[in-house]
Amino acid sequence: MKRPLYIILALLTLSLAACHKNAERKELRQVDSLLQKEQNDSAFRLLSRINAAELTEEDRAYRNLLLTIAQFKCYIPIPNDSIITTCIHYYKQEDEREKLAISYLYHGAVLISLNNMKGAVNSLKEAETLAKELRNTDLSVRTNIYIAYINGHTGNPRKSLEYIFKALEVAKKSKSKRWIGYCYDHIGSIYSTLNMTDSSNYYIEKSIPYTTYLPKIEQPYLINNQAVVSWRRGNLLQAEDELKMSLSVQPMEQTYGLLTKLYTEQNRLDAADSLWKHVLQTKDLQIKVNTLYPYSKWLYRQGQLKEAWEAAMKLPALKDSLAQQQQAEAIMETQVAYDKKVERIHYRQRIERLSYGTAFLLLLVLIGWMVFYMKSQRTKKQLAENQLLLTNYGLQLERLIAEGKEQSKEVKELKRKIEALRLQQTTMLAKGKQRYEEIVQGGKATTWKKADFIDFMEYYRIVNLPFVVHLEDDYRSLPVTNKFMLSLYEIGFDDETVMQTMNMTEGALRTAKSRIKSKYSPAC
Repeated sequence: MKRPLYIILALLTLSLAACHKNAERKELRQVDSLLQKEQNDSAFRLLSRINAAELTEEDRAYRNLLLTIAQFKCYIPIPNDSIITTCIHYYKQEDEREKLAISYLYHGAVLISLNNMKGAVNSLKEAETLAKELRNTDLSVRTNIYIAYINGHTGNPRKSLEYIFKALEVAKKSKSKRWIGYCYDHIGSIYSTLNMTDSSNYYIEKSIPYTTYLPKIEQPYLINNQAVVSWRRGNLLQAEDELKMSLSVQPMEQTYGLLTKLYTEQNRLDAADSLWKHVLQTKDLQIKVNTLYPYSKWLYRQGQLKEAWEAAMKLPALKDSLAQQQQAEAIMETQVAYDKKVERIHYRQRIERLSYGTAFLLLLVLIGWMVFYMKSQRTKKQLAENQLLLTNYGLQLERLIAEGKEQSKEVKELKRKIEALRLQQTTMLAKGKQRYEEIVQGGKATTWKKADFIDFMEYYRIVNLPFVVHLEDDYRSLPVTNKFMLSLYEIGFDDETVMQTMNMTEGALRTAKSRIKSKYSPAC
């Protein structure tokens, strides 16, 4: 019995390992789903709880790709391209072309943020080629948008227009309202840098119906450009309303700057100054640092030299405070990350202890069941052997009595053996004997469980072996309760007594008889 137990234990261990692996993979798929729904902060938080060291190579590559995407979408600075490069190597080796294309896309995006435009173009071109082969329109649009951005950034707006129009063409074919709106706005912005105002206004206005299809964090850029178009056309009130709408969607420094410039041009200096001060009241030091310098310049242009100088003098102290805050946040993040790591380790240890404890408990139950089953089988075997001996001894006894040797030593020995075997059978089937006597003396089986019916039938085998053998041979699939009912009729009970014994109605009895009849299958 040792070998099966080892196999069962091994299977349980493998099952637990598989459950752990599946749990990690399920979390990664959940992160991917959150990123696709633009729930970027939630995705990043969930991703930070996954320990990369415990992942398989496949899941580690998946996790690294998702981490890069999450950092990029949450505007978290990425110091180098080492993590996303590992994804490219893995997916190239495994020939997972879709994930390889996405890896190339975000490798290009990371290199753009690191100002490595040449490397970025190479990766984006790889992504563009794969996207065409895979017919992945979303990926095609993104790669063309990034290449358009690089060309615009490096002073080649005509080439930038070429790529953004390619992106627009793909977006239209795929009927992606988000990317159609984004492309229209981007084209309008490029035409603006080329001082082609009419073309710029035309495309920015075409983006208006698509604004709500963009993620919330991107909508202000489109609304701000729409405000600029209104401003150019002299619709200053409309431009003001649009800028305020942009702030209600997502406050941005660019929006505040445009609004103060609008107030200044309207000579609404108090409103402009109030808006600058409103921005400076923020608790975000980075926004304060970014706002103080343009505010100082604005004050200087208004002739408020003292105020401009005071605002400029606050800048170095604020930068120091920002640096200290960033350092403190970095230290805090390190501590929190370490605490989370320890917490994850303790959690996994608890889960492992619980899992192995459960496995050990299941193993004990299994061993207990197997011991019980083996013991039960041994008992059945012994009962069968005893029954055969009893039958054999009975036949010998009948033959000797027929020969007139009932007083012989041989007859006495046979009677002693028969009595001993019956005593052994009765001891082994004590519960069955008790149930049998209950029924014979007028008792009821209304509270019996399945085990009680089995015990009765095992004992009844001693009382009436031929009948029980007949049931087992001719009614092989009959439930034990129906076999018990047939045994009651064999004992001599009528319908009324059977119904009372088994607490049955006439309808139930008819149904049971019909079922028994359908199960009759005489052995050949």
